[in-house]
Amino acid sequence: MIEFSSEHSATWLELMRAYQKYKEAIFYWVKEMDTVKRQDLFLELGAPLVSSDRDLHKRLLVTSFLSSKEMWDEKTLLLACEELVVLALTEQEEVAARARMALTRIKSQTERLSIADKVCIIAAKEAEKEKPDYEVFHNGCILLRDLASKEHFAGFVEQYKQFIYLVYGLDENDLEEMKNRMVQDA
Repeated sequence: MIEFSSEHSATWLELMRAYQKYKEAIFYWVKEMDTVKRQDLFLELGAPLVSSDRDLHKRLLVTSFLSSKEMWDEKTLLLACEELVVLALTEQEEVAARARMALTRIKSQTERLSIADKVCIIAAKEAEKEKPDYEVFHNGCILLRDLASKEHFAGFVEQYKQFIYLVYGLDENDLEEMKNRMVQDA
């Protein structure tokens, strides 16, 4: 373990010891078999959204962990991809945002297109419900923008613009501006 000068505060020294232990634990967990990592992630992220076992604080901690840039490679994120897409569309703002951040770390264009397809499938199922959750459409719009999936974004906005407008008041001009910014950023 790296030692720091005793001139530092006790809190700093404890923080550095804990951080080094954290990094070591991550190092060993990343070397676990994919089935073990998948099971660990699924236990926290795969709980049904209306389950009594659902713990927002745990989900926030796990999605924060997944969106951290320190250690996650694309392969590990793909193990929890399906659960992350569901969280990115259906969870409360903070958890959804962190799930989106984790998903945008996936660089494979094939995987990004697969994620975009999943977003469209989930939205289509939600639209068929008698009382759809409009957050799904807003979050889907944001995730497709973040993934820079122009075709999916354009189709999604065209199909669900009334739902997107109902939840956040984004009108056609706002959505067109988002689409144009995606083109400029590409």
